[in-house]
Amino acid sequence: MKRGFLIVLFIFSLIEVSLAQEINSIPKQIRGIVIGGNFSKIYYDGKRQTAAFAFPATGINATFQLKNKLFLGSTLLFSNAKSQVTPSIIVRQNVAQILLGPTLQIDDVKLNAGFSFEYRTAPSLQSVTESPINLMGPVGEESFQVNFMTGVEFYLSPIFTFCLNGIIPSQQVNSSSIQFGLKYRFHAARAEKIQNHRQHVKAMAKKDIVLLKEGALLVRLKTSDNTIVALRNAGREKQALKEEKWQLTQNQKIVKAFKTCFDFAPVYFFYSDKSNQVRKGDFEGIFLNEKLELDSTIVMSKQNVFTAEYTAIKQDTFIQVSHYELEQIGDFQSLWVPRYYGQPNFGFSAFVVKNQNFEQMVEPFPYYARTNAPGIQKHPEQLLFGLPLIYFIFNSSYDSAVEALNRKLNAYYIKSQ
Repeated sequence: MKRGFLIVLFIFSLIEVSLAQEINSIPKQIRGIVIGGNFSKIYYDGKRQTAAFAFPATGINATFQLKNKLFLGSTLLFSNAKSQVTPSIIVRQNVAQILLGPTLQIDDVKLNAGFSFEYRTAPSLQSVTESPINLMGPVGEESFQVNFMTGVEFYLSPIFTFCLNGIIPSQQVNSSSIQFGLKYRFHAARAEKIQNHRQHVKAMAKKDIVLLKEGALLVRLKTSDNTIVALRNAGREKQALKEEKWQLTQNQKIVKAFKTCFDFAPVYFFYSDKSNQVRKGDFEGIFLNEKLELDSTIVMSKQNVFTAEYTAIKQDTFIQVSHYELEQIGDFQSLWVPRYYGQPNFGFSAFVVKNQNFEQMVEPFPYYARTNAPGIQKHPEQLLFGLPLIYFIFNSSYDSAVEALNRKLNAYYIKSQ
């Protein structure tokens, strides 16, 4: 009996391991490990003894989705079992068992039922006193039992669930137990997926740098219309004129910087109120000449379109892949999704390259060049008080920032060839 059960355990463990290594053979499966403890009532001396706590109980499990809310659960579990015979004597066994049965999910809870196929070693007695001879046994024979199993699982996180099982004896001479523990769900392809994801991002960056080289860069200029209108509505005409003049000067400097310091791709300029037309690919009558006037004679023939503007750098979260986790997709269903850890969001302003939908590009694409030019021009005193290093750390003018961006793009383009 022992040999036959051990053969069954060996075959089952091979199946579990192979399922844990297969990625695509059974797509709707959840695999993991289990660790916990139990309270057992071991049948000894003609009765089930008083339950006692034993630790650890460890194993592996695989759950297969049969229907939307119906699963088939299987667990291979190895555990210690103890029961109290007298205040100073306990009976103990080692148990190997297969838990098998259907599972029904209800929101964040799973209800389990099925069978427990158990191999139990011969029981032995152990003294819980300080006696030098504290082990007395074995005092029985090994056994094979088939019992009923019922249980419940509670969702804790995408990778952890708390499980509680009750083993109900099918015969008078069988043992019973209550098992509890944590299930950790894992995925064998996480490292491979992360690597594939990074390779995909790098490939997209190389593709995008070529598209930009062969396409056009549309630079979006601000109008500050809302601020100016608000100032005038408030009767602050002087401040409105000052803001209008300031924004015009900044736009002129940006145009000059790109005209003189950028040669990676053709450059066109448009005001921010034409952004929706750019998104739709409608470029008719939106471009500005050197005087920042709309000029219908300026026509763009390029198909690959990228945009750029002076703005705050958003946190780069796309490329920083840390790991994959199971994410609950309602009703206890899970899906492996990537988790990202982006660069700190310092809020620095820069010339930022974006796609046609004004979505910031991501590393390794060289998508920005920092500058504090407007801040220095508005508050030159910061070079003397508080933050003198800003002048040296960041590009101090639009020209130097655009030149730095142009240099980064050219270098990455050459590297990508």
